[in-house]
Amino acid sequence: KERIDYELKIINDKMYNDYFLVVRDFVLFCRQNGIVVGMRGSGCGSGVAYCVEITDLEPISWELFFERFLNPERDSPPDFDIDIADQRRDELLTYTIEKYGIESVKQIGTFSKLQTRQAIKDVGRVLGIELTVTDKLAKMVEILFGKSRDIDYMIEHNPEFAEIINSSETTKKLADIVRKVSGICRGTSTHACGIIVTPDPVVNYCPIQRDAHGGGIGMTQFEMSDIEYVGLMKFDFLGLRNLNVIGEAIAKIKANRNIEIDLMKLDSKDPKTFELLKSGHTVGVFQLESEGMRRTIKTLQPETQEDICYILAAYRPGPMQYITEYAAVKKGKQEPDYIFPELKPVLEVTNGVITYQEQVMKIAQIVGGYTLGAADLLRRAMGKKKMEIMDKEKPKFLQGAKEKGFDIKETERLWDKLIQFANYGFNKAHSASYATVAFWTGYLKAHYPLEFMAALLEGDLDNFDRVIIDLNECERLGIDVLPPIINKSKFYFSIEGDSGIRFGLGGIKNVGSDIVQSIVKERKEKGDFKNLDDFVERMSQYKIQKRAIEYLIMSGTMDEFGERNSLLTIAPSIYERIKKSKSSINVGQIDIFSLSNNGEDVKLETVITPLPNVEKTPKFQILQWEKDLLGLYFSSHPLDNLQDFFESKNVISVKEALEKKNNSLVILGVMVNKVKKITTRKGEVMAFLNIEDKSGLSDVIIFPRTYQEIKDTLVVGKPILIAARVSVKNDEKSLIMEKGQYIDENKHGNNFDGITFRIRPTHTEDEIKQLKKYISSSSGDTSVRIVVNNGSANKSVVLEKKIEMNSETKRWLRKF
Repeated sequence: KERIDYELKIINDKMYNDYFLVVRDFVLFCRQNGIVVGMRGSGCGSGVAYCVEITDLEPISWELFFERFLNPERDSPPDFDIDIADQRRDELLTYTIEKYGIESVKQIGTFSKLQTRQAIKDVGRVLGIELTVTDKLAKMVEILFGKSRDIDYMIEHNPEFAEIINSSETTKKLADIVRKVSGICRGTSTHACGIIVTPDPVVNYCPIQRDAHGGGIGMTQFEMSDIEYVGLMKFDFLGLRNLNVIGEAIAKIKANRNIEIDLMKLDSKDPKTFELLKSGHTVGVFQLESEGMRRTIKTLQPETQEDICYILAAYRPGPMQYITEYAAVKKGKQEPDYIFPELKPVLEVTNGVITYQEQVMKIAQIVGGYTLGAADLLRRAMGKKKMEIMDKEKPKFLQGAKEKGFDIKETERLWDKLIQFANYGFNKAHSASYATVAFWTGYLKAHYPLEFMAALLEGDLDNFDRVIIDLNECERLGIDVLPPIINKSKFYFSIEGDSGIRFGLGGIKNVGSDIVQSIVKERKEKGDFKNLDDFVERMSQYKIQKRAIEYLIMSGTMDEFGERNSLLTIAPSIYERIKKSKSSINVGQIDIFSLSNNGEDVKLETVITPLPNVEKTPKFQILQWEKDLLGLYFSSHPLDNLQDFFESKNVISVKEALEKKNNSLVILGVMVNKVKKITTRKGEVMAFLNIEDKSGLSDVIIFPRTYQEIKDTLVVGKPILIAARVSVKNDEKSLIMEKGQYIDENKHGNNFDGITFRIRPTHTEDEIKQLKKYISSSSGDTSVRIVVNNGSANKSVVLEKKIEMNSETKRWLRKF
């Protein structure tokens, strides 16, 4: 009660009552409408915010301070950071406009500055310089931490860049003008997540303008920093992908199991969740996915949400070096260093390691006699390295400690430690809120892996790199990801059986959500589609476009109707015939064959167009369609036909390579996805390749010497054999190319059109018997080849028996 009364007085004195109530209104709207919402940052330190359901974190048990959010000794306004499911952010924005009025709700304007790359293009266009020249110059400009190097830096450090600039008077003039215009305002845009809400029209408080694209609700002509000075409050609606994954997983659990999940009522000590985390199998778990993070988790073995909170705060340059100390104390191998016994309650939660900004504040209060408000000002000065303020504060801190009876020598040691840690001290409220989301995702994955992975795949479809990681995790979990089928797939990814996730039609690119919803609705009301003619006939009422039909065929949804190239051949004529028929009906023309003897309409059977005898779609084309339209491969993998060649070259997978020790030499057989070239300070060109095989993705570094050897053949989308060294620096692994050679698929590829099972010396006799039994029991039209490796050579045989390529067969392919 004392804490709440204290907070309420400050909130009231500073006149932020309305601000709290408006934020509460937003949060409650989200919760009442099934939108997953979270609060991030120092706002989680408010007990009042927790009591009125703005935040999910109880600040007293988490040891979060109100002063870190709203300091009575500081003039800056409070700032609640609202995280919401990214796919449903617009719903909250619409609600805000409807409730408070469009004139009182505006986005916040920002100004984009002209950087070197864009300046070269803009100035070059005005000077009439050829586009190929300015484009080449712009691409050479290096980007460091999101900012372009200036033109003088590029001239000095890149000989090729300098040569082009000095090649003519016009290009020299280009450089002179770029120097002058770089950094000036080029245009306006809107803040990624900030809006303002005012009691009267916004125009009464600051000038407004149309949105950057000329539509929308409008935006302020003031930038965010200026908004605060005129007394307006900013509200952040940040769309977070992981919250959308959580929301979709909860919806799928409800649909599949009829279980309601209340995130607020989860057991915070759930054993199954922490077993998952300690195992390091954290793909999809918020903030805990990286390789380095997983190694840290395995070292620390988190058992509480406080442990997760520490990991999130400590896994950064600086505090990372103290993780070993934290782990040693946790395991009883080392005594914690509290310096003073009075600091044990403050530092015990992090095993004596000063980690959070809140700890710095509490130490200043206990030892130096500061108020928490003054301690927050001290913390800010330390964090921003304001030496003049810190020099003034040190005597005050030491004197306060002396008056409270603390040893001066040990207090000096404590002060030095505080300065050291304040440089990278983390906001615990922020870390705790992210730890909560990490726990939610871990809980859902541990208890409902099918629904969770379906939601995760759905959220990652626009990121091919992420999809491969998700698919590998599904394989580890024994989950089959099934291709989209026009008569089985729903709009979203759905659960099939005990271990299947069916790809949703809504995940197919370029088709359109309205059409997909219509397909699902039509199928539900009138039954499965019988063939392509039936599909086009029934979907014509929804104004489906010919291109959408072709995309559905190309993505494999209609394989049950025929081979893809055959369907694509007849699709245009079917579409035009049915379109013409519908047009005739619309203008009142009557087909005499559709009338009965008494003149009434008779429903005719849909004409079935015979499939033409055309060449089958090449495998590479099917794979390209699947990658472009679905974001993943279903039919096979582009490297499948090279497996025999890879075995002869002792190729290992990308995943295996990244598990090798430092300086290990590895041979990889991969596809090249991207090539990025950069210029070193010495003016030499090097490159980074993004590579992929069935096990995952990685980047390969090509240093200048090796780059010169391979630069003329570097292309994207072709298989390559790479000899690389594993490099380990700062606990992170990378691959450095020593040699590279593209593979001639015509020479080394295996054109066997079927399923290949590979029996290796590592397979047991019992496993081989089980495979034989499965092949005998399966029936289908896909050829089977067995390749037996005895340790030194391969022998292969094509069986007379044919089997079906289905999810069960894919399970056996994982083993063999």
